[in-house]
Amino acid sequence: QAQGVDVTPETEPTVRFESEGLPALPAVRFSRESGAVEPTEQIPLQVNLASPYPLDLSGVLTLATEKRDFASEDAAIQWETGGRQAAFEIPAGQTVAVFAGEATTNAFQTGTEPVTITVTARFTAEIASGSGSQAQGVDVTPETEPTVRFESEGLPALPAVRFSQAGGVVGAAEQIPLQLTLARPYLTDLRGVLTLAFETRAFANDPAIQWATGGRQVAFEIEAGQTEAMFAGDTTTNHFQSGTVTGSIVVTARFFVQLEDSPSAAAGGGGGNAAVSAQAQAVDVTPDDPPEVRFDVQEGAPVLQRVAQGSAGQGRFSVQITGYSTARSVDSFSVSFTGVAGSDLTTSNFDVDVEQVFRTYYTNQQSASFGSQFTVTIEFTLDEGAFEDLASLSVTASNDQGTSNAVSLTLN
Repeated sequence: QAQGVDVTPETEPTVRFESEGLPALPAVRFSRESGAVEPTEQIPLQVNLASPYPLDLSGVLTLATEKRDFASEDAAIQWETGGRQAAFEIPAGQTVAVFAGEATTNAFQTGTEPVTITVTARFTAEIASGSGSQAQGVDVTPETEPTVRFESEGLPALPAVRFSQAGGVVGAAEQIPLQLTLARPYLTDLRGVLTLAFETRAFANDPAIQWATGGRQVAFEIEAGQTEAMFAGDTTTNHFQSGTVTGSIVVTARFFVQLEDSPSAAAGGGGGNAAVSAQAQAVDVTPDDPPEVRFDVQEGAPVLQRVAQGSAGQGRFSVQITGYSTARSVDSFSVSFTGVAGSDLTTSNFDVDVEQVFRTYYTNQQSASFGSQFTVTIEFTLDEGAFEDLASLSVTASNDQGTSNAVSLTLN
């Protein structure tokens, strides 16, 4: 087998090349300086180089948070493109970072908690590794990473809430006007809900207790810098019906800050995803003890609203009596007749015992849908021709709380 003999000259043939390596990254500039920011604010941010770089650059902007005052983690702090990292590119010879969608600006949400938000940039130079090979990335981020910091004090506490009514005793079947104001303006727009709750003392709910606009919840808004709650129709007053059952009506207020929707949230996915995203943007700023005001509907004697003539026939006629009893009890009716001039009534006063009838009515579940309202029919039997002797009648109702007002009906 042939042998190899080294014939290299004593001075080896050599060629030398000098490389300065990758150039240092030019100074990185953010479009906004470090400093204080408002809660729930959208912070637009651009990234620029002080001078062009000779190679294509790719990079990442990362959001990091430092919580203060035992604040909870705020998921709202993220880029408008979603998440806490945003990729960008700077083509060779250019100085402006380009984000997804060819945008030169990305924005992040500052959230609602007291927090320090740090935005850090890292850069990778794209180097071709040979014909047909994929470019390799080399980290060219300076040892001191380009960083900008923002301080947010978080949402302030809600100012004192004032209702236009102090609460207390109210009448049954009344329309109660209510306004809502803050002791001082709030930083951002507020959305809220007033909720009616009923604590019955008569073992029955009363569906009549509701807002004039319907239902037991009503929405309102308070614009930033304002103190008055505005309801639908640009009115500062809403009314609720007090109902006809004894108990306490409690009005409770809750308040929310609506964060600005990011483009990704507005456009993302189907209707279900969009609904979840929108819901997540509402931040509850209601105090631990939600503001409330209480109104009491007292237990009392029955209240009669009207009496009308019912059916009539040979030797008989009836009357229909409408009213309510907050205690959900009626024991008796007293009917007094007045005769026409010249008539001689043998009996002019009648007491009708209805205690058992009303006990059955008020313990029936179907009656609960009417609160304590009732319409009762009482039929009278008369001697032939006696009806023409009756000029009018007057009716009262009684229970263990007392006797009602009188209602009258003209007969002839």
